[in-house]
Amino acid sequence: MQCGMAEASGLAITKALQNFNRTLKVLSLSNNSLGNKTAAAFGDLLKENTTLTHLDLSWNQIKAEGVKGLRAGLEGSLSLKSLSLAWNGLENEGAVRASKPTPLWKSCC
Repeated sequence: MQCGMAEASGLAITKALQNFNRTLKVLSLSNNSLGNKTAAAFGDLLKENTTLTHLDLSWNQIKAEGVKGLRAGLEGSLSLKSLSLAWNGLENEGAVRASKPTPLWKSCC
């Protein structure tokens, strides 16, 4: 959903989801101005998330540092099945970090 959201909005969304989400399964925050801090906050969220199954963070401003924080949450996530980071300009380091296998992919193939 393109809303022109900045980093502060992304952080507010992750905080609300940590405190109140019991039903949301699919979240698309693509095409905004979310960055590394929001990605890291989603990493924290995913560690304990039991409902979110699909997360779209494509077309934002997430770089290698954001992927690092996000991956920490992916390691412990049991419910997330799909994550999109397309068109963030991850550069080489971010792409390498994003491509390393996590438990998310163990049930695949």
